[in-house]
Amino acid sequence: LGKSQKYKESEALFLKAIKAHPNAASYHGNLAVLYHRWGHLDLAKKHYEISLQLDPTASGTKENYGLLRRKLE
Repeated sequence: LGKSQKYKESEALFLKAIKAHPNAASYHGNLAVLYHRWGHLDLAKKHYEISLQLDPTASGTKENYGLLRRKLE
């Protein structure tokens, strides 16, 4: 859904999933990617960090977070 520009709809689905499973690192990571693409960089940063706290080994999340941090510098 995110790639098809349905950001609001995608956001609602991810937030619902996170509410049901707040410790699911992949949900936070996917929401972070959505916010990153959408241009909501502060929210992207927040959810990348939550995702990495829950799963520090998530290589895709680490890579995407690194891209965001370089963009914010």
